Amino acid sequence: MKNRRSFDRLLANEYARTLRTRSPLALLMVDVDHFKAYNDEYGHQAGDQALQAVAAAIAVQARPYDHVARYGGEEFAVILPDTQVADTRIVAERIRLAVQALQGLRRPLSVSVGAALAKAKSDPVDLVSCADQALYQAKQTGRNRVHLQL
Repeated sequence: MKNRRSFDRLLANEYARTLRTRSPLALLMVDVDHFKAYNDEYGHQAGDQALQAVAAAIAVQARPYDHVARYGGEEFAVILPDTQVADTRIVAERIRLAVQALQGLRRPLSVSVGAALAKAKSDPVDLVSCADQALYQAKQTGRNRVHLQL
């Protein structure tokens, strides 16, 4: 699992490639719903195990050339090179369902997913901001859902 520093570098590289080749690029921000309550109820060790399970569930849904990273806390980021809108939604839904189906945790978990696509005349910071806004919308409209920011 990549860390935040790796994520920042990979996103900059993928964004530069996208601008050069005019290929699509999508970003998913994935946040574990109500994770603080899970940590408070079951402890940090159980919380760490749950995050590892979530990370593995996300990674299984990623293609070999996608990049999955822990963004911070209970938030993950997935860089999806060469990915159009419809496929972005499909991958995000697969991640959401994979986490929801996790077995062996103290209780079921869910994730909210914000998705955004890179735009010309923009930059990686804007892409992260758009995906963050989409994540916020997913949480505001009930959690355990995907919201795509176009």
